[in-house]
Amino acid sequence: MEKKETFVQDELLNFITKAKQLTYASGDEQYKVQPTLENSKQFEYSEGDFFYRDIYYGTSFFVGQETVFVKNVPVWSMTYSGGLAVETHPKAEQAVFMFLKEALKKVTPECPLRGPKEMSFDTFKYKNEVLGHLGRFCGLEQIFFEDKEVYQLHYIGGLIK
Repeated sequence: MEKKETFVQDELLNFITKAKQLTYASGDEQYKVQPTLENSKQFEYSEGDFFYRDIYYGTSFFVGQETVFVKNVPVWSMTYSGGLAVETHPKAEQAVFMFLKEALKKVTPECPLRGPKEMSFDTFKYKNEVLGHLGRFCGLEQIFFEDKEVYQLHYIGGLIK
């Protein structure tokens, strides 16, 4: 029984990783769908028995929830809230979110929650601190521009039992 749970968890880790890389982070509108909830944005991805849905509200500051279903049963979820920490020019805002998408593409099965622990490019720096594991976690994601925090997001979630 333990091997089966490990196998399912490995499948779940790989699925979450792939879903996150293909949806919002990719910038590809292919997985953007007509939102179920008014005034929200929604991404969906499915593969076999697995289905991923990400619904969020807002742009420069936003709140949302990602949920993974297996055979139509919710098994994992993460809620998040955050965005720009300071008012920025629209071009600067666009650069922050482009950098965020690059960080989110680097999600791995070892920690498929947000991006890597740290990442830098030019004068941007990304930091992601996670407490816990896939089953129960919370975290803080930050982006700095020239050593000044310009973006912050808090997230929390885990396995649904």
